[in-house]
Amino acid sequence: MNERVREKLERLPRAPGVYIMRAAGGAVLYVGKAADLRSRVRSYFAPGAGDPRFFVARLDDELDDLETIVTANDREAFLLENSLIKELHPRYNVRLRDDKDYLSVRLDEKAAWPRLELVRRPKPDGARYFGPFSSARVARQAVRIVQRLFRIRPCRDSVFRGRSRPCLVYQLGRCDGPCVLPVDNDAYRTAVRRAVALLEGRRDAVLDELRREMAGAAAATEYERAGELRDQIAAVERASWDQVQDVVEVSRKDRDVVGLHRDGPVAAVVVLEIRSGRVVGARTFAFADVEVPDAELLAEFLGRRYAGGAPAPDEVLLPLEIPDSQMLEAFLAEARGRRVRVHVPRRGRLRRLLALARANAEQRFREESRDRESAAAQAEALAKALGLRRPPRTVECVDISHWGGHAEHGATVGAIAAWRDGRMDKANYRHFRLRGEHAGDDYAAMREVLVRRFERARGGEPRWAAPDVLVVDGGRGQLAVAAAVFRDLGIQGTALAAIAKPAVGHSDGRQGGGEEHDSRLDTVYVAGRSNPLKLRAGSAALHLLVRLRDETHRFAVTYQGKVRGRRRLSDRLSGIPGVGPVTRRRLLKAFGSVARLAGASLAEIAAVEGVTGAQAAAIVGQLGADRNEEPSFAPGAPRPPE
Repeated sequence: MNERVREKLERLPRAPGVYIMRAAGGAVLYVGKAADLRSRVRSYFAPGAGDPRFFVARLDDELDDLETIVTANDREAFLLENSLIKELHPRYNVRLRDDKDYLSVRLDEKAAWPRLELVRRPKPDGARYFGPFSSARVARQAVRIVQRLFRIRPCRDSVFRGRSRPCLVYQLGRCDGPCVLPVDNDAYRTAVRRAVALLEGRRDAVLDELRREMAGAAAATEYERAGELRDQIAAVERASWDQVQDVVEVSRKDRDVVGLHRDGPVAAVVVLEIRSGRVVGARTFAFADVEVPDAELLAEFLGRRYAGGAPAPDEVLLPLEIPDSQMLEAFLAEARGRRVRVHVPRRGRLRRLLALARANAEQRFREESRDRESAAAQAEALAKALGLRRPPRTVECVDISHWGGHAEHGATVGAIAAWRDGRMDKANYRHFRLRGEHAGDDYAAMREVLVRRFERARGGEPRWAAPDVLVVDGGRGQLAVAAAVFRDLGIQGTALAAIAKPAVGHSDGRQGGGEEHDSRLDTVYVAGRSNPLKLRAGSAALHLLVRLRDETHRFAVTYQGKVRGRRRLSDRLSGIPGVGPVTRRRLLKAFGSVARLAGASLAEIAAVEGVTGAQAAAIVGQLGADRNEEPSFAPGAPRPPE
């Protein structure tokens, strides 16, 4: 430990906050939170403390600097720790798999006519969120069921504001048409409230309320209304989706029940989400390279889960005691507005719930183990094919997407897809809008993307660390460009390969250099070898490379289409009087493409923030004139792309 760290240890405040441990050069080792910064941080270095976390023993050698950030309260410390871990990617913190593939249901109750929508990332925007759901199919099914039961509008706000007559959903009897019809807002909000209750798992409460209303309607001789409620009750009783299970307890409390299964550095955690006595969700998390005790793993996991927006229940049931449980209770109590208990049940019904969660964690662990074995086989096969000393953990692939080879038709973009430990690592996908004029010049475009990506790696940014293997989409030429960039930047330790699609017209089974190669297969080149590798069809190595190349191409083409659409939209708007750069940016953000803007009504365009009625009229007039001037095409003739 150096003198600077010793001095900072002496000056630590007795206040809640976050601490950041850094190695020489600024690399972040660990980020933690504490209700008392002085007590917590100094405990790492207390003689005979016996901290079981393996990295603590290394701090004397590795720790070069210590930063602390004081917060107003424990809740802010929770939130800040979660944010810093996501931003800084500390070496010794537990790695949580990115949740962006999970869908949540969003409901903005402040809207005049609220709607349910599916989102990937909840935001602190005041709306209510339900989930995340364990699968997209289940999330969509849940929204579809609730919308049909309670006739909640499914349309986007821009469509809702621009309608002049009811849509097909209304004709099918699945929406009351508040966009254009005189629907009672109080009745609509009652339906929304019941939808929320059903999403929260409080089906019995919804049924009780509907039955009371039906009885009241019948007593008032409103038989048609009573019949509608009877049908709705029957529909609610039939409604179910995969994550809603049987009642597991008599108590109506909301509980999160945490199960853990671990074998060495690999672990699985399952959170059973129980709402009003029903299991409404089973969230699963897998961990690799865990270097902390079970209690520390759960403490960090729970802190990041709830700081990341997961709803606070009445109780959190744990399989073992964790550090800072009182701090977690205080954070959850503030979020929920009343006391939340975090504890380890010792016997009875609650202990049986823990056994259920543990059984689910064991099952998830077995599934994860099979996935890891498959991933390990692919990594070992790739290492053997490329001549690597050890199996790679991280592989990235680069692709360039042009539009017709002409700059005026759209942008040239680059994209990188990433693979880590057997899975596509979407958190580390990257795209690049190229700055130079690279129309048709694949090599120059490839060079720009690689320089921009690996300059960040050379700069030591943790999120931009170089992969074990870099694959370029192309042949020897693209591979030579990558090798030259690596030489120029001094990048070492990353193997280089290229993969080219099957050549057209090479039926003789030969590639350049004279070595036999099946021309029906993708061709793989490696640096330092003139002839392609001989990889048999169906081999694990070829399968991994083709899968990664195809995913990168998909990602590149998708991004290139977005850029091209925005550029064309900006060009179409640039000549309209009164529509300046700021307005164009707002319209680009709202509509994204020429087709969407051209199809929008005057009301929808005027509804965009900052767009006046006069500007909207000018836009509609200009785009309408553009459509009238477009040439016609014979049936079946190819049209220019949008």
